Amino acid sequence: MNRRGMLKGLGAAAAAGLWPGWLSEAFAGQPCGVLRGTATLGAAIQRAHQALKPLLVLVIPAEEGAKWERGRHFGEWLNFGSDRDLAPLACAELVCSEMAAVRQLFPSAPAGAEPAALIAQVDRAPARLGVALDAFNAHPDALRVMAPLAEEAGAREWLEFRAKLKEQEGANVETCIDRTGAAIRDAILGDAGALQRRADERWERLAAGDREVTRRILGGGDGAPRDVVAVAPLLAAAAAQRGGAEEQRLTRLLAEAARVQYCTQRIPGSKWAQSSGCGEIVEGEESRGIGILCGMGHVPDKSRRFLYFFVRSPYGG
Repeated sequence: MNRRGMLKGLGAAAAAGLWPGWLSEAFAGQPCGVLRGTATLGAAIQRAHQALKPLLVLVIPAEEGAKWERGRHFGEWLNFGSDRDLAPLACAELVCSEMAAVRQLFPSAPAGAEPAALIAQVDRAPARLGVALDAFNAHPDALRVMAPLAEEAGAREWLEFRAKLKEQEGANVETCIDRTGAAIRDAILGDAGALQRRADERWERLAAGDREVTRRILGGGDGAPRDVVAVAPLLAAAAAQRGGAEEQRLTRLLAEAARVQYCTQRIPGSKWAQSSGCGEIVEGEESRGIGILCGMGHVPDKSRRFLYFFVRSPYGG
């Protein structure tokens, strides 16, 4: 049986009823390549479908060199985005995936493009797929722009130059974070009617205990990150309606829950890694001392923790 063809024909949301049994059979053993990516994406679709949440797909470029650049852009946004930037993520399911896997499960996926992020509505059939963020703008090369100033200044003013360089790099990164946050926020929460519908449907499915947690949070109390994520559409809808101090409070709770879920843990399809210009360290993996001579590379402070999109470990595992 051509199971992948069958899945495309049904549409992702309709096919969700076939999981996880279908995935277990189709990808028995250790899937690799497109099959491994499709299994990861399929599981994320199922989670989003069950939670009545949209699925945000962070697209992994096919070209090896582009993986570094895009991984750093995503890392900047996730690690240094404001509460307003990250709160929408509590209302969505996140996954990292190559377009080859996306096209296996979403027939409407762009055929010849690699958008930075896609948004999929998988709560009902047929699933709807759109572009959340088309591309990242390249950061201006602050070091190249300011190097002539350093040559003129001489060694005596080197520390002042370094401070200005960091300031310019930080401003460039912040501009990118703001643009990314606005695009993702609009993709997840921009349709007020859809958000309210998800909130109403989520409320209908909540058990009595979860409803009590929701009432407590909406009444001014706090909630554990797991509780906040479970009722996130309700909190986001209330924040938009109430405005003012209540909107700020609920936005903070949503953002904190999103950071716990996606910044302190791995996002499916990727790993967290760090680099200061002397090689890379993949979080959760044992380093074997692979790197380059310190001082030979330069990474802006807010770009040092990034999403690692490579299948193979830098340590050769």
